[in-house]
Amino acid sequence: MKPDGFVIMPAAVLTKLPEIGVNGLAVYAVLAWHRNRKTGECFPSRGTIATETKLSKATVDRAIAKLKESNLIEVIRRGCMDSNAYTLASESWVWLFFRSCFSEKSREC
Repeated sequence: MKPDGFVIMPAAVLTKLPEIGVNGLAVYAVLAWHRNRKTGECFPSRGTIATETKLSKATVDRAIAKLKESNLIEVIRRGCMDSNAYTLASESWVWLFFRSCFSEKSREC
């Protein structure tokens, strides 16, 4: 992970901190860091998430399960690959809005 820049952390994530814990918060931050700004998706492997959060893969798996249970992320299995596709569900309305605003066809925002 690059040491510069920032990530957007929706208030919904912070309000669910008691449910997801600090490990869930750390995993969410890494997913947000890897998010594609145009699609809202990201594809970091479990190993990458574990390395960048300094957590074990088992702890990452538990954190992802809690984030999914809390409806903060959507997980799409990608076959037998170690890398799933993740969508930050709490931001999906933001991406739809901005995509429509900044598309070349739309000038109404």
